Amino acid sequence: MSGEPIKVTVPAREAPEHPQAPQPKKAASEKVPSAPRKRVVDAAFLALVDQKIVHCSEAAAAARAKGTVEVPTSVVEELLQLEKHARNAEDVATTSKIALCLLSLFWDAKDWRGLNDNIQLLAKRRGQLKTVIQNVVQKASVFVEQMTEPALRSECMRLIETLRAITEGKIYVELERARLTKLISSMHEESGDIKVASKLLQEIQVETLGAMEKREKTAYLLEQIRLCLDTEDYVRTLILSNKVNRNLLLEKDMQDLKTRFYDLMIRFHTHEADYLETARDYLHVYDTPSILADAAKWRPALKNVVAYSVLAPYGSEQCDVVARAASDKRLREALPQYHAMLKTFTTWEIVRWPDFVSRFFPESGAAADLPGELPVFARAATAWHDLLDRVVEHNLRVAAKYYTRITFARLAELIGLGTNEAEACVSRQVVMKDIYARIDRPAGIVRFGKISDATDVLNCWVAKLDEHVKLVDDTCHLVYRENVAHKPQQATLS
Repeated sequence: MSGEPIKVTVPAREAPEHPQAPQPKKAASEKVPSAPRKRVVDAAFLALVDQKIVHCSEAAAAARAKGTVEVPTSVVEELLQLEKHARNAEDVATTSKIALCLLSLFWDAKDWRGLNDNIQLLAKRRGQLKTVIQNVVQKASVFVEQMTEPALRSECMRLIETLRAITEGKIYVELERARLTKLISSMHEESGDIKVASKLLQEIQVETLGAMEKREKTAYLLEQIRLCLDTEDYVRTLILSNKVNRNLLLEKDMQDLKTRFYDLMIRFHTHEADYLETARDYLHVYDTPSILADAAKWRPALKNVVAYSVLAPYGSEQCDVVARAASDKRLREALPQYHAMLKTFTTWEIVRWPDFVSRFFPESGAAADLPGELPVFARAATAWHDLLDRVVEHNLRVAAKYYTRITFARLAELIGLGTNEAEACVSRQVVMKDIYARIDRPAGIVRFGKISDATDVLNCWVAKLDEHVKLVDDTCHLVYRENVAHKPQQATLS
């Protein structure tokens, strides 16, 4: 290397002023730990580094002016020699300065092959400092963001793969690795290779990254979920969705991510034909403040809440969603037809299927804001079959509420089915424990309600009698208090 010799001074160990008393000898098995030797870089070396960096930059600029694409070998060797001395002296700032200068020379010369090779060389040098590797990766990541031209796409992907190979297994650059992986995944997706893009993004366990902010981490998870849905990997979609913190989505600055997440969950639950979860997803979207501020957004969300809650099988959770939707003021005022359809299933009255269809799903001359305009009814034939089942099940619950014994012929007439279909529907509802019924086939009679034995009846009477006795005691106590309060007044008046 040309120029002045490099000097690295190491402070010598000072001799003690007074001799110490002889120390007892330790056993052979005991090891005496050696004190770490802190290396100090001489100020002359720092000045030399600045001088050599300027000299190498001028030499590389002169080579580019002559039309040379590659960085001169002498310049590279000179900077690598400087880097070696700074690294051995454990000078993080100087080593990073030299390494970044070397990368900048290759970037200015558009020497992509040399840039990749020297990034690998700097990262794999013996005893390389972690901070230096981190600075190199961060600087190269900036280069990647600047390589936006289509002609540089292949070189950009090659540089990203180089950086991903360097950062693999290094926790101090896990954040940079995650961002680079997301970038190359989007490049593969733009090229039409969605499966490769999804596979690359699934390599990152983003929930374990402590250096990543919560918003960026949530957005990363949503991107993983979206690619899984695009590749129809629904099992992994469910696993990834459970990693999203729902409480975090309730914060004010996370409203856009909240709507994105539940839109993805709507896609997933629609594929699974889970009406109840789909209704919940739309309800979460509807409850977002940014959605409530725009009528063009909350109206479709509220419509779908009503539609999917009606299609969902009867149960306590379904009743909760229906009750929350029915109590909404906007539904009553802005969407009266949807409110009326919801009220049909909450009123204990028989619903006639032809009348129900003609009212809410007219074939021609339909007015605006009718349930028939929703995609779930317009495209899916199974939705119509499920809606008919919900109407029949509602009618069965109404019949079980008002009847204790009824013939099959009358029951079939009430629910609008044939005798065999009515029997199958009653059996299905009994298995699902929505109603309690017993069928007498020879007599053609259905009995609703569980028959109580004498012990249960007596226990019920005793419980009711206790309630009445307690009520009488409370009344007597209140009368006594009134008498005590008004007795002094009566004595005064007399």
